Amino acid sequence: MSKLLAFYTDVLPKSKAYKLQNTHAQVPVLQDDPEFKKLEAERDAAMDDLAKLQSEVDENKGGTESDKKELTAARAKVKELDGKIDALVKKFGKGGGAVPKPLGAEYAGEDKKMGWRGGNQKTQDSELVKTKYLDDKEREASKLSFDEEGKATGARVKNDDGTVSGPAGTMYGKSDYVVDPETGAFHQGDPVKKVVGQVEAPYTGKNPFSGKDMVEGEVTDQVQTTHHSSVLAGKAVAGAGEVTFDGSGNIVLINNSSGHYKPGAKEMINTVEILVKAGALLDHEYVGPDGKPLDGAAKKLHDAAQRVQDKLVAKLKKGEKVDQDQELIAKAKESLKKMGCGPAERFVKGGKKTVSFVDVDPSMPGPEVKKVFDTANANPVTAGEFLSTGGGNKEQAGNKTDMQAELKSKMASRKKELDDEAEARAKPYESAEVKLADIESKLDSLPWTDDERVNAERKKLNEEYKEVFKIVQERKDVAESKLAEMTAQLDERLKVLIGLVDDAEDVPAPDMPKGWDTDYVEHPDTGDSVYGNTLAKEWNMEVEEAYKHWHKLTAKKKKAQEPPLPPMPKDWDTDYVEHPDSGDSVYGNTLAKEWNMGVEEAYKHWAKLMKAKGK
Repeated sequence: MSKLLAFYTDVLPKSKAYKLQNTHAQVPVLQDDPEFKKLEAERDAAMDDLAKLQSEVDENKGGTESDKKELTAARAKVKELDGKIDALVKKFGKGGGAVPKPLGAEYAGEDKKMGWRGGNQKTQDSELVKTKYLDDKEREASKLSFDEEGKATGARVKNDDGTVSGPAGTMYGKSDYVVDPETGAFHQGDPVKKVVGQVEAPYTGKNPFSGKDMVEGEVTDQVQTTHHSSVLAGKAVAGAGEVTFDGSGNIVLINNSSGHYKPGAKEMINTVEILVKAGALLDHEYVGPDGKPLDGAAKKLHDAAQRVQDKLVAKLKKGEKVDQDQELIAKAKESLKKMGCGPAERFVKGGKKTVSFVDVDPSMPGPEVKKVFDTANANPVTAGEFLSTGGGNKEQAGNKTDMQAELKSKMASRKKELDDEAEARAKPYESAEVKLADIESKLDSLPWTDDERVNAERKKLNEEYKEVFKIVQERKDVAESKLAEMTAQLDERLKVLIGLVDDAEDVPAPDMPKGWDTDYVEHPDTGDSVYGNTLAKEWNMEVEEAYKHWHKLTAKKKKAQEPPLPPMPKDWDTDYVEHPDSGDSVYGNTLAKEWNMGVEEAYKHWAKLMKAKGK
């Protein structure tokens, strides 16, 4: 026993495997993971076997060839388990360090049978309803990505089988989500039901999903459903719930509502942490390289880009292409980035309360989980508030005590990037300005004298100063003019998007009613009630101009909603009709001649005028 004890206290501590095990023990969340516990137990048993074999070989002064082979195999077994544990640690690292939450045991086999959705065993074993599990290609298509401002992009075409496809675009609306514990990647999901074939009915009654009558033993509709478990094909998740995006791809609400996984505080903390590190759930107000709010030409360009971005929401919802607009916005942001301007990336302190959390009872059925979030979703908190309290769970908050430090480090790194970019941009100016300062210093040091050599030097320096000053000024003018040019392009594009520039005839507007700017009016696009001055701000117009444009759009909308004119009656041109002005009876072709129009065109004009008279 003394040699066995020596092996554990002397040889083992020097091995890489033992150090790895000690490292794992220092990660609190790992201790709760079933897979880690299993590997840890297997490794302990393998180490016991290795220690015993080593002791026997030592006592037998080297042992036989068979003993050596067993010892080699035992060492290989420990090394194999070390590799598995190491891979698991890396998996946890990528996923953010949270314990992967396995699928509820009651959902096992849901992709092959009705299971949890059935009553008796016969119904549960039937294939009346199955859950679709995504394949690798479908899973890749469901992945979301976040840009430097934390705006989400992903496939936006939602197929009838719960999958998504199409080119990546700005996310909007509500989706399910899951977080892959191996990669930390966010995936979107879409809960749907679809009839995919025919199957033998397990009982007589109504098909619970298609609603059709069915007779036991006869064929009926087989239904396929998608849930949170569909995305990762029933594997464990690092987080799951529902997420809602605005039209610009910003997360406006995220929760842990999932009946299949019932994620708790650990998973929600992990989800929020990953999102924050991805740039989401933060304040993205644009600031200069000095950290102060934008001003001047940079602010004008940023505001112009934001106004255009805001107008794309309705187009996105209609599925219209906005590639050219987004390219224009991207160029504007790239120019701002080169100037050292970028999002502040700070925790939101007020407003933008985006996180809704419920510490769900694991025994609660899936449908009940959905219900408890009605209240929670109406009372969200900010990401900073959620993380600082661990979702109201002190123990879990303790496991993330370094969260704030990590985020401060990330933000400091981002600020350094911006500072470096600003410094690189400023170098040409700085070198020229330093040179100017040097020339000025030399000029100041020259005495005023009749000495020809001194005056020649002064003349030379003055000429050099003019050249360098011209270079500095030209560079500044180019930068300013470029920003102004891009701002003008965005402003012109905004006019098109709001319908100010089109081929429609203008509708003369009466004088603006008193108080129009502070009263509620109908938004021409959404139909919502908004203040008139809110429209003026949205359209980047003065109030009077905004009123005229609003009147034009409202008139056009009303006109579009009017029923179409009836078709021209046969022989309208050779029959008597009422003259819209005099009321006299005239032939239709007489009106056409008077108005210098073709008969069809004259009829339409006549019908409009008569309609305006209420006839």
